[in-house]
Amino acid sequence: MKTVAFILHGKLASHKELKMQLNLACSRVGFGCSFAFTERYQHAILLSKNAAKNGANVVVSVGGDGMLNEVINGVIEAGNTEVRVGVLPMGSGNDFAKTIGATADKATLLEWIKTDSHQTIDLGLAEFVSPTGETTQRYYNNITDVGMGGDIAEKLYASKRWFGPFLTYQYYIISTLLGYKSLPIEVTADGITKQFRVMNFCVANGKYFGNGLGVAPNAIPTDGFLNTVSIGDVSLLDYLKNLPNIQKCKPLNHPEVNYATAKTIEITCSERPIPIDMDGEFVGFTPLKISVVPQKLKFITGAR
Repeated sequence: MKTVAFILHGKLASHKELKMQLNLACSRVGFGCSFAFTERYQHAILLSKNAAKNGANVVVSVGGDGMLNEVINGVIEAGNTEVRVGVLPMGSGNDFAKTIGATADKATLLEWIKTDSHQTIDLGLAEFVSPTGETTQRYYNNITDVGMGGDIAEKLYASKRWFGPFLTYQYYIISTLLGYKSLPIEVTADGITKQFRVMNFCVANGKYFGNGLGVAPNAIPTDGFLNTVSIGDVSLLDYLKNLPNIQKCKPLNHPEVNYATAKTIEITCSERPIPIDMDGEFVGFTPLKISVVPQKLKFITGAR
């Protein structure tokens, strides 16, 4: 009998009702199931690690992108490469779910688990300086970026998000753009070093960030590469003019936006440490080293 461990974000308003629904749905298909609720930042890493070590065949993140990142890191720490990871996208940002073709329908997810419908995806492995000053490593599945993205992630962490996730994110993008100055960075990608002035620099495994913004339209999380997106000196008017194409995940034809692929990336800034956004969360500062880890994780999805 398959066992599914659900890791639920503790702030989900309907988590008790959701637990009842999932328990009933699992019993209908003959699955054993367990439930754990997060109580603090990075708690999902410990909960998912314990679930994977204690016999779960599948660990499902019930929440958003930051929660999913923690669950993935916990499963990897457990060391059992046969454990699958799934997601019920129920957070304020569900961007990786859009790329991977996840579902919010419980019955469909359980059917995928029953038939072992999954993709083996790449991950990025990032080394950076934590907010408390230690050098640390962490895997990510979606997008890591430096510059404005890190500033916005830090603001979002402290915000109450009164206007919903999309409008709140747009508010912080626009307010940050009004006063943000581009920064000089040095990027070494697969041994080739270049200097840029950027507002933001993304290293993408997935296509979307910021609640549905298709910043990396060419990213494929199974191709063994990471996609870099360099965003130079762009104005608020540039952003608003290009927003419809960004939402449609179309490549932009703009002199200050450049796309490339690489397997290893190092980013430094001579001016100051730059904040880092990883899968929607502020995690630390540059210098930042990233490498792709091909075929690292088995992820439940309808597209095989």
